[in-house]
Amino acid sequence: MPQYDATTLARSGVVVVSLGYRLGFEGFGHLPGVPDNRGLLDQLTALEWVRRNIAEFGGDPGNVTVFGQSAGAASIAYLAGAPAAEGLFRRAILQSVPAGHRDAAEDGAVTATVAAAAGVPATVDGMAALPPEAILAVQDAPLTGRDAGLTAFGPVVDGDLVTGPPWAVAGREDTDLICGFTHDEFEGLGGPAPPGAALEAVAASFGLGGDAYRRAYPGRTDTGLVSVLLSDALMRMPSIRVAEAHARRGGRTWMYDFAWRSPAAGHGIDVPFVFGNGDGRYAARFLGSPPHPGFGPLSERMRAAWTGFAATGDPGWPTFDLDRRRTRIWDTPPTDADDPIAASRRLWAELTCGDGNNG
Repeated sequence: MPQYDATTLARSGVVVVSLGYRLGFEGFGHLPGVPDNRGLLDQLTALEWVRRNIAEFGGDPGNVTVFGQSAGAASIAYLAGAPAAEGLFRRAILQSVPAGHRDAAEDGAVTATVAAAAGVPATVDGMAALPPEAILAVQDAPLTGRDAGLTAFGPVVDGDLVTGPPWAVAGREDTDLICGFTHDEFEGLGGPAPPGAALEAVAASFGLGGDAYRRAYPGRTDTGLVSVLLSDALMRMPSIRVAEAHARRGGRTWMYDFAWRSPAAGHGIDVPFVFGNGDGRYAARFLGSPPHPGFGPLSERMRAAWTGFAATGDPGWPTFDLDRRRTRIWDTPPTDADDPIAASRRLWAELTCGDGNNG
């Protein structure tokens, strides 16, 4: 995918390895007798390859940094806490950690729906008889209704690689961690929220009240508050909780809020900045074509932070702790602030950390 071309990033003095892994049903569908989380197992295999071979490309197997965005960020969060990944990387950068994981029963129900749509039994033999194209054609069958989400698949609690939500498992204290989000995450996922979106109903689905958001963000319309709430639920609060958990364990932690607007800092806008790719369809979706003149300087600053962290363990801004919650604000110019979305964080801090739907 062109947006992940690492030519410009590698010119900053790092060796960049991109890896592929199984997605959808093939990567995360549950079948009895078959290992769960095959997509994560693929990633482990790739990281083992890096440890064995990266020196031949000029890299240091003892100084590996993994970085990923969205599903990639969740993957790294799980691997950072998995015994099987110990020693495979020293540092991690998590860009927009999503909520959501499934137990085997939930994922088994997804498998049953997919198998029924394909006309085969929900068994290893039944699914193995299908060519990959046939699985791809029906794997969205569990998604019904306007609010079904982007995918029916995700990490499965297997008691090994995945034992709970990302913030429950992320990171050993000897792994340095950058974790952050884009300021208006929902704007890049499906937003802005449609006019007339029912704030009370959306808030209630997460165990919150709409009035709490109205008090926290006075002057905003209910439609605007739905976008804020969904940004919190889907990415911002999971990312903060991962950072909190890592800091609580004593791990060195840095937090950021990507707030550069063009016109909104939606989910995925940080990808062109990190890779330095301002051209192409993906970048144009966020930045226009050609991109705003501010893109180049801010992209250069972010690449310097990411690669500096990979090389030395210092991205160039103060560490995050549970008192000040110091956070880098990626904007023009970049600044640092204490607890920049405190209003949202306090609302969600009142909820018990439960399943992925509750953040």
